[in-house]
Amino acid sequence: LSLVEVALIQEFGAGNVPPRSFVRATVDEFIEDIRSTQHALAVQVFKGSTTLPVALDRLGAKVAAMMQSRIARGIDPPNAPSTVAAKGSSKPLVDTGQLKAALTWKVET
Repeated sequence: LSLVEVALIQEFGAGNVPPRSFVRATVDEFIEDIRSTQHALAVQVFKGSTTLPVALDRLGAKVAAMMQSRIARGIDPPNAPSTVAAKGSSKPLVDTGQLKAALTWKVET
């Protein structure tokens, strides 16, 4: 499976894999902080103290870091005993660290 396929399976669940949202749940958890950051960055753009691409880059970095933090904290439900035995860890979404490290953003204007 590609990393995108693994991410989709984890986010929405598939077959015997329950959903372990790291995108939608992060936004839900931090929506007020995200909105506040959006507002502050929009004010900076309108005042001319930053550009739109820079502001969007800052927002992307912040939200990606929030998702990475959520994965590091651990996401319910816990891994099945068979998964724990196979990978040696009970923490969901953390095996090689590849998914967490791959969370990024791209600004296109």
